[in-house]
Amino acid sequence: MAIPSLEGFAAGEKVAASKITKHTKTAIEESVYYKPFCQLNQTTPQSVTTGTTVVRVTFQAVVDDTDSMADLANNRIVVKTAGLYRVTAQMNWPVNATGHRVIRLYVNGGTSRAEYATSGTLSFETRGQVTAYARASVGHEITCSIAQTSGGSLSTATTGSPCWLAAEWISL
Repeated sequence: MAIPSLEGFAAGEKVAASKITKHTKTAIEESVYYKPFCQLNQTTPQSVTTGTTVVRVTFQAVVDDTDSMADLANNRIVVKTAGLYRVTAQMNWPVNATGHRVIRLYVNGGTSRAEYATSGTLSFETRGQVTAYARASVGHEITCSIAQTSGGSLSTATTGSPCWLAAEWISL
């Protein structure tokens, strides 16, 4: 879904109501109601070994995708419309009070754009969300990675609110 490109107005042109409607209605519908958005969900728990090395989160389901950005084969969102994006990811770990949990957001590789770290808990699942704003070009990939230090392998939790990754186009 591209940002709308509408024909202009000529000097001295008598503008018909249909052209005004096209300019306002189409622009609003396509850039506000139908802006690029993609959300991927994890439906199968992912086992993560203990340590400080982050691993890319695996995703098995597309919740919504208005711009054909989902790439489940590579566990990523690929930008199809350049612009400023709000990128958010959530992790969910089962009850385990030992160690720490971390989630990181990446836009087109490199260093992480945002990170959230917390301690495990004994009384409820450990959840965390992280959000970043990133200017992305067509072809840039959006991914998230996780790590944990519980002392052994720990799988992500997929009940309730699973791990997910979302990218929402904000503006040019």
